[in-house]
Amino acid sequence: MSSTKTNKTPTDPDFTAANSFAMPTPGGVPPAAADAAMLRYLTTSAPSVRFGAQGDSVTGVIEKIEVRQTNDFKTRKPVFWDDGRPQEQFIVTIQTDLDETGIGDFEGEDDGMRTVYIKTWGPQVRAFRKGVKGLKRMPREGDTFTAAFIGVSEDKPRVGEDPEKLFTYAVVKG
Repeated sequence: MSSTKTNKTPTDPDFTAANSFAMPTPGGVPPAAADAAMLRYLTTSAPSVRFGAQGDSVTGVIEKIEVRQTNDFKTRKPVFWDDGRPQEQFIVTIQTDLDETGIGDFEGEDDGMRTVYIKTWGPQVRAFRKGVKGLKRMPREGDTFTAAFIGVSEDKPRVGEDPEKLFTYAVVKG
């Protein structure tokens, strides 16, 4: 009887530190984590959807969905709650049929990929929860995602900030 050992990565469901034979990289960062960090810097992200007018919407097939810490729009520094926890957001990258080649940021060819950012607090996350409720599971690659700008909050914004935009979201199983 022969057995083969396979290296598991942290993304494999049966990964444990005990069955990982990978050597850590300098600084103690495991290779998979180092690769993931490097990939973030080497890949470009899809441009974000610009919702200019009430009623603007976008629909596309989810290519990637992740949770990432928010950054301050002006300073680009990570944002934290008063208790030290990171403020996070959903980042939904979709393949749309949009083609804005030669318009604005699209100097080259437009592949139709767009990103929608959804705060994990307040009215945006409540709308997102409502939009995925019918799925009975978490949204994932291959699902069809729609975001629609429906107006602005009547709550008074902080000094120097615009009123918060309000959205509806819908996710249909792919």
